[in-house]
Amino acid sequence: MQRVAAGAAFLGGFLLFAVQMIAGRLLLPGFGGGPAVWTACLLFFQCALLAGYMLAHFARPVPWLGLAALPLLVLPGFWRPHPGGLPTVTIFSLLSVNIGLPYLMLAAGSPWLQKRLSNYGLYSWSNLGSVASVLLYLTAAEPLVRLRHQTWIWAGLYTVWVVLIGIAARGAAPAPEPRSARPRIDWRWIALPAAGSALLTAATNQLSQEVFVTPLLWVLPLVVYLATYAAAFRTDQPYNRRVWAWAAGACGSLACVAASMGTEAPLWLHLVAYPAALLACCMCVHGELAAARPETGLLTDYYLAIAGGGALGSALVAVAAPMLINYYGELFLAIAACCLLTSVRNWALLGGAAVAVAAFVPGNGETVIEQRRGFFGIVKTVDTTDVSGRVRRLIHGRVMHGFQYSDPVRQAWPTAYYARPTAAGRALSAEASAPRHVGVVGLGVGTLAAYGREGDRFRFYEINRDVIDMARRHFQFLSLSKAEVSIAEGDARLRLSMEPPQGFDVLVIDAFSSDAIPAHLLTREAMQVYRRHLRPGGTLLVHISNRYADLAPVVRGMEPGAFRVTTPGDPVNGVSEASWMVAGDDGVRAMFSTAPQPPARVWTDDFSSVFAIWKLRGE
Repeated sequence: MQRVAAGAAFLGGFLLFAVQMIAGRLLLPGFGGGPAVWTACLLFFQCALLAGYMLAHFARPVPWLGLAALPLLVLPGFWRPHPGGLPTVTIFSLLSVNIGLPYLMLAAGSPWLQKRLSNYGLYSWSNLGSVASVLLYLTAAEPLVRLRHQTWIWAGLYTVWVVLIGIAARGAAPAPEPRSARPRIDWRWIALPAAGSALLTAATNQLSQEVFVTPLLWVLPLVVYLATYAAAFRTDQPYNRRVWAWAAGACGSLACVAASMGTEAPLWLHLVAYPAALLACCMCVHGELAAARPETGLLTDYYLAIAGGGALGSALVAVAAPMLINYYGELFLAIAACCLLTSVRNWALLGGAAVAVAAFVPGNGETVIEQRRGFFGIVKTVDTTDVSGRVRRLIHGRVMHGFQYSDPVRQAWPTAYYARPTAAGRALSAEASAPRHVGVVGLGVGTLAAYGREGDRFRFYEINRDVIDMARRHFQFLSLSKAEVSIAEGDARLRLSMEPPQGFDVLVIDAFSSDAIPAHLLTREAMQVYRRHLRPGGTLLVHISNRYADLAPVVRGMEPGAFRVTTPGDPVNGVSEASWMVAGDDGVRAMFSTAPQPPARVWTDDFSSVFAIWKLRGE
């Protein structure tokens, strides 16, 4: 019977995190593929975990087993209505409808079974199952199995879990309530998991903001986080406080340095620093948490407090931090909280914090005009002086998304990745026999509107209201354009899917959040949407400049005729180094001299993998 119970706990933990990956992937396209989608998902999962532990604390055997079997009537259905309103609220609503009931049952299963069997060891089995789940998703499910097939496999395994937990619980009796007068809740049961959960959410958000929005970078921190729980609860022997204390200080400092460098750091540093800090800090907080566990009679009280702490930590990062601070400071605060709660104090941590603080001090001659933090990240407008003169820039995350000269004579000059020598500049500067209709996915500061001529129509698609406001308020490209300019707010792919064919002469895809990739805009299905809106013989331009990924094979996967055009930077004349993929008729191809093109890598809505396009050393 103990083996069956261990199997049920393992499979429950496995399914608990598998459904998180599946649900996150399903939600990404509806919210612009932004990093905050997974942060909001993590908050929901922590809150649902708390609800599950409450159910385990109060439920009796027969009613609970009946509830556990109830989701079998509706699985594997994932209802995906059109998102609207506040993104975090909408994500909560969608997840509650789609996976709320089965997730609640899975969250309650392991602690309920542990209470019935008076067995703390099942918690370790549950966490091992969760680790196995995210590892299997990373190595097999994500690269090999279509998303729709993943939901059916998950539903079948859920059926097996219901049977196993029913067998394991048969005839078991709950542990007696303790007779001691000690408080039922210890403050450490809430504070320690809150610090660990906050660090998990902050580290994952940092990776997604600076690198990719992909399950791969959700999985990596999750594996580390769950492994520390499994290791801390594996045995009654305490963890080595001295070793992990120094490791937390050193690795926490390294993470602070990586975060301060942003996109200037090589990819490998981001992939090493954040998981290392998460490992060391969470081993400290979870080790202390395991050492503070009570007798088995208070087992569900203990787990209820842990779940409450986890939800609190996620809420502090996903909800409170964006409201209270307009920069990404939660990673540093979470590291400091982990260290302080476990009495880790050393100069290495203080050094890392000092570097982090210095990173947020404006550079020499830089004046911040406006800075906002919202669901889609941090956007700011700054005035600065470079080799080309006094300029105003729009910064999203750590990446410059366009600039304009302050000199009135040069205000209408297209600059940066969109200057006249670039592929976008050359294509939009070409002679045309009639007024053009141009579509642009991603507004930036509206630089491309500078190419508008009398009679032209330029239609921009932009999901971030803060970007729209700053482009209108602080930059003049839109107002100075000779073309008729319109802006459609919302996710570009969803908007284009709902609109009648636009007949664009040129369609420009340039939608990046910080340096992250919105994968749903680069799939075969996305290309079908683009073709519907391009007139016959129209030109497609896809901006692929990126420090960490070579997107040329992906664009060739969705449009086999596309070719890469790279232009060098010329800072004195306001030109940034830029790489574009171009697709069009023979006239467009004749405009450029092209080099041999890379092989295609097809991404679909069911499949996208970043392994083959990584640049570990950056550029």
